[in-house]
Amino acid sequence: MQLSERTCVAKPIAAAVLCVLSMVGAAKADTQNIVCVGDSVELNAALYAAVDVAKADGIGTEIRIKIGNYSVHNPPLPFATFGIPPYRDLSLRGGYDSNPADNCTTSKRVVNPTNTTVELNPYFPNGYMADSIDFRSNGDLVIEGLTLQGSSELSFIADHSSGKTVSANRNIFKMHSIDFQSSLSVHTRLELINNKSAGVRPPMLLRDGGSDTVAFIANNTFVNAPYYPGIALAGLTKADFYNNIIWGNALGGIYDMSDSWWEGDTEGVPPVQINLVNNILQPDNNIVTKMVDQDTLYSDPQFVGVEDFHLQPTSPGLNTGFPQGAFELPATDLDGNPRIVGPFIDRGAYESPVSSGAPVQKATSKPLPKRYQATRVVE
Repeated sequence: MQLSERTCVAKPIAAAVLCVLSMVGAAKADTQNIVCVGDSVELNAALYAAVDVAKADGIGTEIRIKIGNYSVHNPPLPFATFGIPPYRDLSLRGGYDSNPADNCTTSKRVVNPTNTTVELNPYFPNGYMADSIDFRSNGDLVIEGLTLQGSSELSFIADHSSGKTVSANRNIFKMHSIDFQSSLSVHTRLELINNKSAGVRPPMLLRDGGSDTVAFIANNTFVNAPYYPGIALAGLTKADFYNNIIWGNALGGIYDMSDSWWEGDTEGVPPVQINLVNNILQPDNNIVTKMVDQDTLYSDPQFVGVEDFHLQPTSPGLNTGFPQGAFELPATDLDGNPRIVGPFIDRGAYESPVSSGAPVQKATSKPLPKRYQATRVVE
């Protein structure tokens, strides 16, 4: 699929819908439309149009967002019609060149969530306040290279699907709350890779109905959540934690609430089987079933500052991550710098420029072991 032939530059809502729908007939052999947006009006229009295209022909949409600041008012996306989610596949990717003449070409993209911020507003234009903004899909959901902020509750949900992935990659979370869910789905994979959540309510990974939901959580930094743990899990089959830093959160680090979720949807289900590999965790965690515990450190990660979560040269997380090759990570860290500098990958979302001079691992090496294989989100 060539970008020049398949891309809509989003316009106000009516024009965007017509633009995308006009490509549906020619796109039946493809998996998705690509839409390039450069302001809030275009982004909102692209979200509406993606729903219409999914309903019309079951085609997914990749929304490429140019560098800048955006606001999304709560569109009518949370509501499924007769049990059918509004999206097929949906990707939201930030960091594209802000030059009006550039049509979101990948060659000029800089994946750094500080350059592309999306404010999610829980209010409809008529002033009505919704409880949450939900992106529901029976395909794959990808969120990459964005700072997501706002006072609403935000959920990314695999809904009535099978064998699909919800993936958040190189993002900064500043939401009132943010959930990644499998709802009435089977064989779902939830991925959090190279993200940061600091000083706000942390991510929650949930299964609400359905079965066989696994999570892969690698090289994230989840810190300083007030009134909450660093990350909460409920109803999952398994969760694998690699190279994360989870520290300084009010109610502990990892919290398995499978048998006590306040909405009761997972009450009575077995605890999550949790595998820990080369993480830095605060000492207080609520882990019921720990299957693997390899090289976990319960010591101060030594951040650069109170609000600067890069690692000091003396940090125990420096060059002590699980060797690259057992799983695949993006080539860059949360700053857009090389993901591996030195003999081994660092723990957490940021790679230190400090190197021991030893051979550097490649950031695109071996495929995942069979038990972890899924669609990867790597550029």
